[in-house]
Amino acid sequence: MALINKLRLLQDIIMLKLGYPRMFSITINMTDKCNLRCKMCNIWARQTKNEIKADVFEKQMKESKTMQRVKLFNFAGGEPFLVKDLDKFVSAVAKHSKPIQVRFVTNGFLTNIIAEKMEEFLEEHKDMSLGVKISLDGTENTHDHIRGIKGSFANVVKTIDKLNELKEKYGNRLGINIGFTVNKINFREVNDIYNLAMKKNVGFLFKPIMRIRKFSNEESVGDLFLNQQEVDELIAYNKRFLKEGKIGEGFMEKMVYKHFYRIMNKYMKEPRNYITCYALSGSCYVIPNGDVTSCLLLNDVFGNLNERNFDEIWMDERSVKRRKEILNGGCHCLTPCDTIPSLMVDKFPFY
Repeated sequence: MALINKLRLLQDIIMLKLGYPRMFSITINMTDKCNLRCKMCNIWARQTKNEIKADVFEKQMKESKTMQRVKLFNFAGGEPFLVKDLDKFVSAVAKHSKPIQVRFVTNGFLTNIIAEKMEEFLEEHKDMSLGVKISLDGTENTHDHIRGIKGSFANVVKTIDKLNELKEKYGNRLGINIGFTVNKINFREVNDIYNLAMKKNVGFLFKPIMRIRKFSNEESVGDLFLNQQEVDELIAYNKRFLKEGKIGEGFMEKMVYKHFYRIMNKYMKEPRNYITCYALSGSCYVIPNGDVTSCLLLNDVFGNLNERNFDEIWMDERSVKRRKEILNGGCHCLTPCDTIPSLMVDKFPFY
């Protein structure tokens, strides 16, 4: 089954290269609720009403051919492990599609809940591969300072250890990655967290901080951007990671991550398009109230899952128009949620 799904993903990538929209990756921002108070994100302060419910998501999975064909599901937030019926979302994916991986983007604070849920999912859905991307933004004092809650670093390490215990039991069905958001406070600690990732035998990906309206961080991140001297220092770290190659898990992920780092070196010096972006062609983004958007960065909305079938939204006249604009280089960014799926297509077959 895993081989068949990978061949189907290959088919999607080829169709995208030929100019046909084929959504293979979707990020569901399930909730704005968060148990941390990060300096670069004010999402926790929102009071979003009518966050998408599991029964609505299940109905979409049942009725939407486009969503059924998705190969990579990403559940994020806020903090997805605060969603009480998270298991129902995962069950809907398992029931109505054949994904290559279902991934959870978490701050790693809720160690026991995360470990228990992941084991539950691995036991209940034996044909499904799962991934966990855990945010870790520096050594203990730095991470706790950035994340706004004392003990955050210690909990992340405990969570990684618990997940590694599960990985020993379930093998390659569980992938673990550390995600590091680089800013002025922590950029000299990238190497420390990279070494920690190598020690724990998990994947590692870092990215520079960005202004993202969906995180309500446009005002709060201004003092966190790197100056040019700091950017040059970060690029030196980057070259080491590229040389050693100990990034990501699995062949394709490692190759795509390498391309991401190469583009990052250029982008941090001169922000512009370096690849074709396939947001709204090969991927899309759903925010907590059910609005379907092209990506993490843009504020365009093409419909709401509480009101319309996803297939209708996907082929809506506004979606088609925006899709063409994005493919023609109408915007640029360095957010992994959007850049990495695009790299999978743009760099094919030369990984």
